[in-house]
Amino acid sequence: MNMKHFALEDWADFARQVIDTERKAAMQRHLDEGCEDCRKAMLMWRNVSEISLREVAYHPPESAIRVAKAHYAAYSLHKQPSSATKVARLIFDTSGQAVPLGIRASGIVPRQLLYEAGKMLVDLRLDLEGQPGRISMMGQILDSSRSERGAFDISIAILRGNETLALTTTDQYGEFHVEFKEGDHPSFRLVIGGDYTLVVPMQDIETKQDIQSEPEGGR
Repeated sequence: MNMKHFALEDWADFARQVIDTERKAAMQRHLDEGCEDCRKAMLMWRNVSEISLREVAYHPPESAIRVAKAHYAAYSLHKQPSSATKVARLIFDTSGQAVPLGIRASGIVPRQLLYEAGKMLVDLRLDLEGQPGRISMMGQILDSSRSERGAFDISIAILRGNETLALTTTDQYGEFHVEFKEGDHPSFRLVIGGDYTLVVPMQDIETKQDIQSEPEGGR
């Protein structure tokens, strides 16, 4: 018996249930009559429809989104043209400054640095007393052009040449925390809004901050 087959787009509408009642009934009768080709077409489109619905309903964990953004940031850092790169200027560094008497006994104190680039401020705190061979960095990105000040959801990558040491993004307050291995002259970089890369060069950050004190007897 000859059968009139329905087009693939008809089965797509049938699977998504966006077809009028009369035509849907006719197509169902066609399936009931045993047309194998159309049954396969209908099942294919039904599977496609179910997958699409699952994709729409799927919400990946926030942690996975943040990791993905950070990986994209690292990729972008290597692809940005030089015209899309800005270099932050160091305006404050506690290295070499005198330390209050009460904490001199430790021998090492966290180092703090402050960088500036236009309306952006990058405040860093480096701790070298944790796990051997590792550097702990806490920081905050501030944007004076924004009412909330803290630069939220900024992708950050710690790079040494072409090697990516650490990836993260800022929280709602513009704060972040990363740890990475020691080495020579890494540079701290962050992608802001995807439009340009702000490079924060950090030289000799592995050097432990010396404890400075005044000579005995005072001045």
